[in-house]
Amino acid sequence: MHRYFALAALWASVACAFPALASSDYDSCMNNAQGDFDIAKCNNDEVSREMRKIQSRLSSIMTNKYFTQWNDQTLSSSQNFQTLLKQWIDYRNKYCSLYSYTFSQGIGTITDVQKSQCMLDLTNRFASNVEAIVKIYNDMAVTKR
Repeated sequence: MHRYFALAALWASVACAFPALASSDYDSCMNNAQGDFDIAKCNNDEVSREMRKIQSRLSSIMTNKYFTQWNDQTLSSSQNFQTLLKQWIDYRNKYCSLYSYTFSQGIGTITDVQKSQCMLDLTNRFASNVEAIVKIYNDMAVTKR
């Protein structure tokens, strides 16, 4: 019982920190979750939804002339964005695996909840960071006019 209270408190803090990022599907899923397996599934489904949004947003900005200047001599800008996303996903997955294992020593279903919550938190943070890049670019474009 204490574990569910802790998870509810954790979810509330995440929802407050990223209110625009939580989907109504996620809220509905969490409201109907019956245990750890359901909570982890809700988190994983929301991670998938957020990743589709991130991929779409990165695809749209990688075609912008301003961002095509951001590359090294050997890669196109789109490859840089794809590499950035792939490396970030690798980092997120490894970090959350370590975090969840450390939290529960790999015992019980709470490991899956901790890993999926970690992945959701980091994915939401990354989505916010991508939007910050776009906002900064838009603000700078207006300033230069």
